Amino acid sequence: MLYEDFKLTLKKYNLDMHTFAEEMGTTYSTVSKWKPETPYWVDKYFEIYEDNKKAKELKVLLKDFCEKL
Repeated sequence: MLYEDFKLTLKKYNLDMHTFAEEMGTTYSTVSKWKPETPYWVDKYFEIYEDNKKAKELKVLLKDFCEKL
């Protein structure tokens, strides 16, 4: 993933580099040096992040549905 795409993806998920770095157990300065491309695993991280977000949304919907039964 290109660094610019990385920044756009962070924005898409309402994350900033400080939060991302903290979640990854690294520093902001390390993340900010990922130019021109991020490490290979960042793409996979965002795939998992997206799947997890969808799963949480589904869990809420199912809970609401079950409460109405």
